[in-house]
Amino acid sequence: MSRAVEEVTTAIVNTLAEEWICFPTTPQAKNIIKEGFMEKFNFSGVVGALDCTHVEILRPLVEEHNYINRKGYQSKNIQLICDHNLKIININSRYAGATHDSFIWRNSAVRAELERNYQRGERNSWLLGDSGYPQEPWLMRPVINALPGPPEYRYTQAHIHGLRRCSSLEEIVVYMA
Repeated sequence: MSRAVEEVTTAIVNTLAEEWICFPTTPQAKNIIKEGFMEKFNFSGVVGALDCTHVEILRPLVEEHNYINRKGYQSKNIQLICDHNLKIININSRYAGATHDSFIWRNSAVRAELERNYQRGERNSWLLGDSGYPQEPWLMRPVINALPGPPEYRYTQAHIHGLRRCSSLEEIVVYMA
């Protein structure tokens, strides 16, 4: 990608992002997404699916080593959250490719907001994330190696189904069991 394309893309994002890419903050907006996840995936309380994806970039002019990801090429590690319709509702593109997904999550504004809401008593809103993220009251991971039958297995199957559906659009969310 050329630097000119990057500059134009950045300008577009800065101009349109606030209007078109918005994480739900009102009860009404959250309920629309929760109802969508319940209808499509039989998973209650979900306000989004979370993961990071690597976007290849031109060789950076400074701190090149920070941009080399685990696959060996220069990238930005972009955190995305999508709703039940694959609409991106949050994007964080500040981090270099060598940055771990969980670090980006720990330092994200959405995480801080969900934690504040939880501390204020909101107990039925969470994101779905893969096994690379920490289990938190507002971020649900799959139960790895859940055996068929128990509730943990049914939970993990619903979780996988929700994440795999959201991963179908350019690998927005990838299940990593």
